[in-house]
Amino acid sequence: MYENDKKIAYDDYIYVAKRDKNYLQGEVLMKETAIRKLQFIFKEIIFDMGISKGSVLDYCETLAIICFVFWARMVIHYLG
Repeated sequence: MYENDKKIAYDDYIYVAKRDKNYLQGEVLMKETAIRKLQFIFKEIIFDMGISKGSVLDYCETLAIICFVFWARMVIHYLG
């Protein structure tokens, strides 16, 4: 199956079920993984909110609501 069953190149796989405990990820791979995760989260937020399907006015309304909710959260946090 593999040339050497003891050593698998995990860099060749995006998703793995079980990682080797002795395997150390490189710094570049860790940064790429973090960037991919952030991109995934932002894309999911955009798709869930429907921002990509709406108009500029819808986008501005959504942004205003987000800002207001964040502001209200901070006010409640500091008053409470």
